[in-house]
Amino acid sequence: ELNPRDAQALGIADGARLAVEWDGRTETAEAAVVAGVPAGTALVPRSSGLSLLEPARGRLRPLGSGGVR
Repeated sequence: ELNPRDAQALGIADGARLAVEWDGRTETAEAAVVAGVPAGTALVPRSSGLSLLEPARGRLRPLGSGGVR
């Protein structure tokens, strides 16, 4: 999930396929643009393997052209 302003700045549309990269891992996910997400934050499912005890730094990368503006 992404804040609408962050998604717009990154050129990521709602429903776009993304690569979510952190700690040498890459997972794919579908972007959900949600007004309640704090700016500068991406929320990922617990099943992604990220620690729940502290924030993690990572990178979002659009995959292909579907859903990316």
